This record gives sequence, C-alpha cells and structure tokens, in this order.
Amino acid sequence: MRPEVRRKITVQDLPPPGSNALAINRPHVRNRPPDARPKVPPGFNVELYASGFRDPRFLLAAPNGDIFVVESRANQIKALHDANGDGKRDVTETFAERGLKKPFGIAFYPPGDDPQHFAAGGNLNYPVLVSKYDSSMQYGESWILFMYPSGQLAFVVYEGASGDSYRYLLTDSPVLSPDVWKHVAATFDGTTQLMQIYVDGVAVPSSLVAGSVVITSITDSNTPVRIGAAVNVFGQVTSFWRG
Repeated sequence: MRPEVRRKITVQDLPPPGSNALAINRPHVRNRPPDARPKVPPGFNVELYASGFRDPRFLLAAPNGDIFVVESRANQIKALHDANGDGKRDVTETFAERGLKKPFGIAFYPPGDDPQHFAAGGNLNYPVLVSKYDSSMQYGESWILFMYPSGQLAFVVYEGASGDSYRYLLTDSPVLSPDVWKHVAATFDGTTQLMQIYVDGVAVPSSLVAGSVVITSITDSNTPVRIGAAVNVFGQVTSFWRG
C-alpha cells in the first residue's frame, strides 16, 4: 500500500446483495514476508512494535505512552509498555479479562492527560432486542440481536463452546430512534452464509464486522429465548431493552 494512492469503490462496483453465494469474498490471513512493510513518505519509517495477538480489534494510547490492545477473541485487554524508550514493546501485561465478552471498544475518561476511568465495550454493554445467549455456560451462546447507542443494529450468530467463532453483522447506518415503533427481524442462511437485518420489512444495508468467520452450525444452546435481555458471564440477566 502507498499512502498517496486512493481507490474509490462505489455501490455499482459490488455484486447485488444476496445475489449469489459466490459473491462472498472472505478475507484470508497470510504471513507477512520478512521484508514487507507499509510504504511511507520520505523521512518516515515503520517498524513492528508487537505481534502474536488473537483478533486484535482496537488500539488506544495512554498519556504515559503505554498502548492498550483489545483482543476480542481472547476476551482480554493487554497493556504494552516500552520501558527504555527505544520504540519497541518490552513488557506485556493482561490489564483486564474478568467479565469481558467480545470486547472491542475502549476509552479513557475524562479526555486529556490525566484520565481517571477506563471503559470497555462489548456485546452486553448495549441494549438487547432478543437473544438466545447465556455466556455463563459452555455452548450457551446461539445468537443475539442488539442496538448500538448510535441506533445501528447488530446481529451475531455463534458456533462452539465458548462463542469464539461468530459471524457479526452491523447495519451501515442508524436505523432506530428513541420512542419510535419499528418492526425488526434478522436472518442467517447457513448454506450461503448470508445475513440480513430488516426494519419494517425492508432489508437494511449492512456489513460484516472484522473477525467474522464461516459458521457451519449455530450452537444449539439450552438457554431460552429472551426478549429484551441476555445473560452475562456471571449468570446475571442484563442489557435490558429500554428503547
């Protein structure tokens, strides 16, 4: 990749939604060649700072220079510390893991050079419309439909004992507003892997979130279907719908 190169992809360049399973172009991880690195303008240089993370989702720099990394698949937040100022990670610590479930967003509060609080966001930090989801038990997560604070809807289906394998669809723009009644539905086709979210019977433009994989069979959990709630890692019913 070159920093001065720009490529514009329009809707007309893409296949119609749901037209054919062959339109699914899944990403594949490839090992980086030893001499490969991003191309940058003259006077700049890029070096590898740290590696070996499981589904790293988000980076946040602290005022003291530490780097926080969210590992969604490992359900951990790591802190990277450069002890001698040479631009390379010397210490890696697990900053948080208890109670995390697919974390992806982190923030300091208040903003500035002296934050007093650290916040992490995940699936159960947002209000749930309907779920078959209990993260306190093995094979307890089947699927969940919830709403971001922005009004976007997210639909996630799971496979496996701990929910590490998932397929995560997010609407491209806000589709719900407070105190406005809407009919919402979501579908997943295990054969084609196509997912869709509907609002008032109309398919809403949506995209897969990074980390999504092929789901061969949705976990058939024993947890019941819950309207307006889900169960967290402590067995507590939470994320109540207040829309």
